[in-house]
Amino acid sequence: MLVSRLLRTLGFLTVCIAALSAGAAVAADETAEDDAGGEVLADSGFRPDPNGFSFANWGGNDHPGSDQTGDDLARLLGDEVCARFENDTCVPTPAAKMWIEEMNRSAQGGHCAGMAALSAAFYEQTESVADFGAEQTHALAPDDLELLRTISAYFSMQALAPVSTAVRTTRGWSLQQIVDQLVADLKERRDYPTIGISYEDGGHAVTPYRVVATGPGQYRIDIYDNNYPGAEKYIEIDTENDRWSYAGAALNPSEVAQPWSGSHGTMALLPLDVELECPFCGGDPGPERPAEETLSYAPGHGSGTARGPRAPHASRKASENYSIETPSRCSQLRVVSKRDHKTLQMGPKGVESQIAGASMWPRLGTRGCLIELPRDQEYDVQLIDDGRPARQAETQLTVFGAGCVYSMDHVAVHPQSTETWSLSPTEVKYQAGSRQTPRLRVAEDGAGSDGFYEVSGFSIAQGHDFTAEEGADGKMAFGDDDPDLDTYDIKAEAVGAKGTKSYSFQDVKPGDKGEAVLDIESDGDLELAIDSDSDGQVDAVDSDDDNDGIPDVKDTDENGDGVPDGPPPAEAAESLGAAHPGDGAALDTDHDGVPDATDQDDDNDGIPDVKDSDENGNGEADSMETAEAAHHDDGAALDTDHDGVPDVTDQDDDNDGTPDLQDSDENGDGIPDQDETPPPSARFAGSVRVAGVAAGSLSMS
Repeated sequence: MLVSRLLRTLGFLTVCIAALSAGAAVAADETAEDDAGGEVLADSGFRPDPNGFSFANWGGNDHPGSDQTGDDLARLLGDEVCARFENDTCVPTPAAKMWIEEMNRSAQGGHCAGMAALSAAFYEQTESVADFGAEQTHALAPDDLELLRTISAYFSMQALAPVSTAVRTTRGWSLQQIVDQLVADLKERRDYPTIGISYEDGGHAVTPYRVVATGPGQYRIDIYDNNYPGAEKYIEIDTENDRWSYAGAALNPSEVAQPWSGSHGTMALLPLDVELECPFCGGDPGPERPAEETLSYAPGHGSGTARGPRAPHASRKASENYSIETPSRCSQLRVVSKRDHKTLQMGPKGVESQIAGASMWPRLGTRGCLIELPRDQEYDVQLIDDGRPARQAETQLTVFGAGCVYSMDHVAVHPQSTETWSLSPTEVKYQAGSRQTPRLRVAEDGAGSDGFYEVSGFSIAQGHDFTAEEGADGKMAFGDDDPDLDTYDIKAEAVGAKGTKSYSFQDVKPGDKGEAVLDIESDGDLELAIDSDSDGQVDAVDSDDDNDGIPDVKDTDENGDGVPDGPPPAEAAESLGAAHPGDGAALDTDHDGVPDATDQDDDNDGIPDVKDSDENGNGEADSMETAEAAHHDDGAALDTDHDGVPDVTDQDDDNDGTPDLQDSDENGDGIPDQDETPPPSARFAGSVRVAGVAAGSLSMS
């Protein structure tokens, strides 16, 4: 019984207009007078009682269980928002999950936009009140969680194109144009738009049902305001002085009502009959829904009718815009185009946009700002000091783009500082305007398994960058340019059609110029690797990890971190505390002038070290030496084949082309592993192999 054609009724912006019902309009071709003597220009026939809800708009946790779910979003945008179905329930992709979380968080301020739009949908009969067990909207009760979740889903449509596009367009209209359009729509019944009004740092949504001319350039719009169940309210418009006013506005009933007023640019109309676009979908059609599954509702049918297949009113088209959400005021945001330095910002009289197709407006039902930017160029999105005290000590910014979502929270708001997010098609780069300890979350949406990544446990200094970049191969890389930022923690999920695999990497150390690279393989497994020089080749396959021109096999500091690499395994086992001779010189077993660290044949016996079972020629098999010491005396991890990847993370310890998991002689010493005591793998008991992880540990579930 959840949303019956949830999308058709979507016409809401800030104020959602009640829809026209077949045969219910009072005014058509002729006008009439209202009780106050004004001229009725249009009347849809909608009234707060019986066509509005009997319960008030709510915020916070007044109605637990009312949050939007994956199933609700699938009814809005289609099955592509689902990674799979479990027990006929949509498991959302990571990107869809982040969208749902953001919308539910926003709705904590109030659900006015959802209630205004859904009441119009019921009146237009694009949603069936009977599917929720009543004959009239006013008879519906707030103890029906499916009804409340439907309201929450309708709330989110203010941020979806083409509704958001209509908001941008009509906010640019004069108040007279808005009145004329509203009258035409209500009279001609070609659509039932809703109205959105904004004031200072928030917005409110109501359902208009009648337009009355009260004098030259003077109008009264009668509305259903879901903050006041059953009451008849109105907005006054003075087009000659470019002014509208509403005496009792508030985000929700828990806040003190006060007079709101504004000019053109602070009122908009939202269409009802639209096809929604997905702001984050990457083009994957989504999983196949189980053949036997049916929805708990069917468009246009009453509660006693057999249920039919779902029929989402979605265009299945990826949005062509970036959609940006933040709880900060619009006046605290500024967008600068990198192409021509044109700007988008909130000025004293409203939005000032030099960027074609760009807009920002206060969100409806809550405090915060929603920004839309065309994806045809790159931008800097800046959090600035607007000269007013911030409402909260910390803020966040979330960017939804085709195939990817980036969100950074725990960003402290400091006076006279500017935090900057640089957006491009493949990366988001954050530059700290003050010392910050943020958390970054990223979701990928595309073919195969989708990835979710959370990076935390780090502090970044003022003026330094932290970057998340998605490569053409689908790999996700994280890096920074702060020399004092040494390690961070990464949580990751690989979400696919068969299940979800979770990973946790602690104290990942990519180096000052390096990146941590995460790759979801074709089998759905996730691999973490280090790219010390950020050249696109992870260290495991890079012949020059630090890009200093010295091949790794000859480089005593392979990753360029300024710390000399540890000695080979045989030296540590032999010296038991002396990786170098007493005078500090590098160990040279065969005294040929080439230190063992770079010598390919330490004992000069004609057998290359990678094939030598007694690398240092001391008469004791290396396998016995390494059984005694899993690490060098200085703490450096063993690296049997000297490829720069410690055995604990190397997938092929002896570099013989056979993966260790399939190799009967893992360390290449000529002795089958089963005959060694302990076998080489015993040195790493309890470890999980991860390609090229530097100074990090992994847990997986």
